[in-house]
Amino acid sequence: FPGGMGGFGGMNMNNIMKQAKKMQEEMQKSQEELSSKEFDSTAGGGAISVKVTGEKVLKEIKIKVREELEIVQFYLFLQKERYQDKLTYEINIEDEQIKENMIPRLLIEPLVENAVSHGLEPKKESGIIKVCMYEENFIEENDEIKKQKKNSKILHIIVEDNGVGIDYEKMNEKPKEEAPQPEKIDHTHTGFENTRKMLQILYGENYKFNIWSEKGKGTKIEIILPAERGECHVESSGGR
Repeated sequence: FPGGMGGFGGMNMNNIMKQAKKMQEEMQKSQEELSSKEFDSTAGGGAISVKVTGEKVLKEIKIKVREELEIVQFYLFLQKERYQDKLTYEINIEDEQIKENMIPRLLIEPLVENAVSHGLEPKKESGIIKVCMYEENFIEENDEIKKQKKNSKILHIIVEDNGVGIDYEKMNEKPKEEAPQPEKIDHTHTGFENTRKMLQILYGENYKFNIWSEKGKGTKIEIILPAERGECHVESSGGR
């Protein structure tokens, strides 16, 4: 995808508003489903029983990568219209077949939104957001995803920005007894924890969620998941 208007340059305002409303409805639906799932996972059966008895819910929560990228690209288009030259972006997918992979609904968009709101918006200079996805043959040493078959693939999802970075000391502070002052970093922390919780519910220990950040230089988030197309894990056909 280009780092500008993408496929939305020819849209009129009515179509833009329709797409924005659709994206808002998708976000609300995803949040409601996840909240319900979190509630069920605290019951006696736990997350495993939810996976067994709630297959329909899981199918609705997961969408194809190409659908998620449409939401991401549209969000970035709107932000590009807002910030103009202050914002550029790149979306790089190593293989077109990755777009058919299944991932949790709105897994990437909130990370991109966070990069814009908490990474680039506070920055005086212009900035860039990069979204990258690629597959890799499963490596047995990856403890968190060891349960996957040796001939399967894993999917890497990377969201990176060169914004103001994260203050890890502040993010890792434990809440004090007195009412804390709301700060942007708190929202960032909450967003990351919600994403981590969703991944844990859906994948158990078969995922990784890594954050690298340096204050004043930017943030890089990498999510590693089993590569799935439909109901099947993607099998490898050679080395990466």
